[in-house]
Amino acid sequence: MKNFKHAVQAYVEVGDNLYVTQAYKKTDDKKGISKKIGDEYKNDNVVVLSKYKLDGNAYVYENSMYLINAGHGQTLEYLGDGYFLIECGYYLDKATGNEWSTQIGRIKYQNDTICYNWDIKRFTYLSHMGIRRKGDQIKRVSAALSSDGKKLLVWKRTTKDKQDCIIYSMDKVNALWNSTNNNEVSCKSEAFAKMQNEDGGYALCKDFDNIPSSVQGIDISDGEKGVYSIYISSGDEEVGKKLRLYRFNSNKNLKSSCYIDYSSIWSKDSDRKAEVEGIRINGDNLQFVLKDSKSKKHMMVYIEKKDLK
Repeated sequence: MKNFKHAVQAYVEVGDNLYVTQAYKKTDDKKGISKKIGDEYKNDNVVVLSKYKLDGNAYVYENSMYLINAGHGQTLEYLGDGYFLIECGYYLDKATGNEWSTQIGRIKYQNDTICYNWDIKRFTYLSHMGIRRKGDQIKRVSAALSSDGKKLLVWKRTTKDKQDCIIYSMDKVNALWNSTNNNEVSCKSEAFAKMQNEDGGYALCKDFDNIPSSVQGIDISDGEKGVYSIYISSGDEEVGKKLRLYRFNSNKNLKSSCYIDYSSIWSKDSDRKAEVEGIRINGDNLQFVLKDSKSKKHMMVYIEKKDLK
């Protein structure tokens, strides 16, 4: 995987096409996309969603669309019928300068278009998802779709650093989105509460406090007897945040974890760091991306799921 200026945050294969997200902060020099998004958006957070076409043994870039104030771009799933599940909304962590997503939504890919956050069919006020804590607000969210497409996993972290994983019926989520003409579907609404409280509407894994502080991606298994495996990739370029994969079950139990030794992939030079991005279940394997901090190079890495049994 070559020639990505910024880290690949999420990716999904749809037939012979590969879709990729990259996040650009407000403070980034947007050379290369500034002409595309125009001066009126140059100070906004931008998630670039790009399409690549398989040509022989390589994916070749075709085009992009631009999501304005959509946060970090760590969620990308294909829902069918041309729709993609994404994270959106915007939160600036003033302590770190990181820009995170606070909402979950769906879009249709439209090449060479600019899509502002209010154009996205989305859930808002996600602090009301699952459990509501008085005075707490959303700081970060990410989402993933089970391989069979039936379950939606939403991970949320609040401003008080509480973490929950909520598992929804994707059919019920789509039905709620389809039932309203408004792009904003509030999690405070009666319609959302009704959907959430219906039989089989959701399963709550609250106070998931043993999840690591640096979440780079999540995924969820299809489930067995009502218990799901939740996979998390963690770690970044900062000293002390080692690259690691985790497997929890939906009962909040840490089942397994492993460290990623990136020095064996590129260089043993001590100042050469890597960042782990995304994690996806791919048959019997887990796949994720490692980004070389010294170049544009990305490496797709596979491990067997049984290594985290």
